[in-house]
Amino acid sequence: MTAYRIKAYMGGLQVNQVVEATDCKEAILKVSDNVEKGKVEIINDGFTGNKQVHITYEEIVDVK
Repeated sequence: MTAYRIKAYMGGLQVNQVVEATDCKEAILKVSDNVEKGKVEIINDGFTGNKQVHITYEEIVDVK
């Protein structure tokens, strides 16, 4: 499993969550499920004014 930071922006709202998954698609779907279940804090950032959902991800590598 790999850790992924998923960020989603739309209409001044933002979601930022780290999840573990086998690939980025699974990670995005996990975050989507968590949003649907109300398990994610939705932040009013007052900055992003996207009219469509904008999603980014990064793979988190634990460098020792």
